[in-house]
Amino acid sequence: LLRYLQISVFLFLYIREKYREIVFNLIVKNANVLDFGDIRIIRAIADRIRNDEKGNGRGL
Repeated sequence: LLRYLQISVFLFLYIREKYREIVFNLIVKNANVLDFGDIRIIRAIADRIRNDEKGNGRGL
C-alpha cells in the first residue's frame, strides 16, 4: 500500500509539473498576441508559477 501511495504521489507531482510547463509555454507564446493589460496579469501569474517552483526546489 505504501509503495502504491509513493507511486501515485510521484505521478501526481509529475503530471502537475508537466501541466504547469504546458500552461507556461502557452502563456509565453500567446503573450505577444494579447494587449498590454493582459500581459501584465499574465506576467504576474508566470512569476508566481516561477516562485512556486523555486519554493519546491525546482527552477524553471
